[in-house]
Amino acid sequence: MAEPSFHPFPLLPPELRAKIWEAACLPRTGTQRGLHYVDVDRVKPLECDDDCEDFFGNMEGYNPIIELEYEGEGYVTLRALKTNQQDMRSAYMWDVGLWMACKESRNVIKKHLDLDGWVAFRNDPDRFGLYEEDFPSAIVPHKDEKGCPMIMVTPNNDIFCINTSDLRSLPSFQMKLYAPFLSTRKFTPMAAWNMALEYDPSWNTSFPRNLGRLKNEKSARGLLANWLEGFLDDFRSAPTFWLIDKNVSWVTRPGLDLGRATVYRDCDGDYVEVHWDDTRSGTGRAKGAVAKFMT
Repeated sequence: MAEPSFHPFPLLPPELRAKIWEAACLPRTGTQRGLHYVDVDRVKPLECDDDCEDFFGNMEGYNPIIELEYEGEGYVTLRALKTNQQDMRSAYMWDVGLWMACKESRNVIKKHLDLDGWVAFRNDPDRFGLYEEDFPSAIVPHKDEKGCPMIMVTPNNDIFCINTSDLRSLPSFQMKLYAPFLSTRKFTPMAAWNMALEYDPSWNTSFPRNLGRLKNEKSARGLLANWLEGFLDDFRSAPTFWLIDKNVSWVTRPGLDLGRATVYRDCDGDYVEVHWDDTRSGTGRAKGAVAKFMT
């Protein structure tokens, strides 16, 4: 009987290598989406004497029904966390190896993302707005990262969990997203996008007596209160907000088919939407701490 042997990857048949590369791609479908951990950078507001063409000239594919603020207040762009940060477990890290490995792997990930098809769509004069499409967008690497590969996300589908370690850098009210098509310098303003914070059990401790005191706190929960109030005032063009709790227990309500549920994925695991009433504190019927915080 012949001894088993291991064939070096470059010596494998091209068809087999292609299948291996394809299997390494992050699944992306209507019900399989990404969860990313990001910093946000404010878009610098324009001065009163600036030409508005500078503001609108860098935009494309936005919803003409949604009023755009010429001054640029409340707009943000996304930036990747530094790779040695604890929260560097974003879904966009899944494909980094494919972008960096070799030309063959890059061709596979480009095909997986259908980048050529999206470029053709963008150049189609009869297309409508990108804001309605699941277009690919590149986010800015951390400033200390050298030679970082393209970091791809899908602004209309994925969830973006905001880093709150520097509260001063975050807008207090509006959070409208500037999302570039691929890595171009043309941006699509998006009011309706999926943003999140990661729930901290300490938020339930020493809870303020009223909303005003909560909003005045220099804390993540104080910022959350301001955001939610602002979103309610501008419900037509506000983000969908999520709280991520990685430790809560929950039950499946009758009739829910988890096989058809939308799954958000990072490099640690899978996440699904859970109703407040379905959270549990331990093994009892009491709601989880995150539900108590919100209700």
